[in-house]
Amino acid sequence: MRTNPKSGIEKDFPKVNDSQPPQYKSGSNPMVRLSDEAHKNLKRWAAQDGTTLQAALEKAIDEYDRHRFFESADAAYRRLRANPEEWEVEVAERREWEATLIDGIDPNEIWNDDGSVTYRNEVDRKIV
Repeated sequence: MRTNPKSGIEKDFPKVNDSQPPQYKSGSNPMVRLSDEAHKNLKRWAAQDGTTLQAALEKAIDEYDRHRFFESADAAYRRLRANPEEWEVEVAERREWEATLIDGIDPNEIWNDDGSVTYRNEVDRKIV
């Protein structure tokens, strides 16, 4: 364990040597230039999460990637809604799939980890 002199956080900080993970040995240069503002934000996030700058950056990239995915999905959905013929095909397919929801499972049943069943309220309770 080492203590970061700036944050005071004790952590196992990775050492820069031959034991680096393989993704850093591929010949690519993982260094990126950041603006002062971006670097301040990254340091703040790392301190708040009690993690390293690298971990904070990776988390930010993952969250941005997720955000972009859902933006793309939303745009595709809006395009589908804007096309009446295609939207009707979508709605018709959903109606077909709704038939699979009738599977005989009581929607008021709550299955517990131990395999027992409880019900949302006593009125819904059925004795089998």
